[in-house]
Amino acid sequence: MSFPLPNVFGAEQTDSWHSPAINGGGITVTFPNGWGVSIIRHDGSYGGPAGLFEAMPIDQAGNLFGEPAGWLNLSDLDKVCEAIAAQ
Repeated sequence: MSFPLPNVFGAEQTDSWHSPAINGGGITVTFPNGWGVSIIRHDGSYGGPAGLFEAMPIDQAGNLFGEPAGWLNLSDLDKVCEAIAAQ
């Protein structure tokens, strides 16, 4: 399973995982401002069974921040990532 790197200048993939047991996986991406995002898609994620993505912001200290955004298509995922990168 491949994951799209967000269409945000300076986005860098820092981690990835895959689990056949839950039919999916995820990536972690960091942005030049120090914030990041965890992007997942699997049978238990919001929208995963429909082929959509879930995104969770990661603050500059590396902590999950706020609430996850689910049911994201690629365009929606880019918008969420742009907002995180603009923090």
